[in-house]
Amino acid sequence: QAKPPPKSIPDVIKNLHFKPEYLKIVAADLSERAYMIKSAPFMASPLPMMVPLYRWWEIPMFFVVGLMYDLIAGGKRQVPPS
Repeated sequence: QAKPPPKSIPDVIKNLHFKPEYLKIVAADLSERAYMIKSAPFMASPLPMMVPLYRWWEIPMFFVVGLMYDLIAGGKRQVPPS
């Protein structure tokens, strides 16, 4: 059975899991993405993305998540920042 969606920022924070394994997976995916964009730009190119937001707190949440994603990417970033 699916969990109900979070209704507030504390609900989101309570459900976050910052385990080292997850961060390693994200870092590995980012380095693979950078390699693909660098070695085969005709096969992998950045695409703009639109995400629907339904609650006011989702705007700063996505901004912070994008900054964290860029921080993990570090110097390997081959696409424009989030």
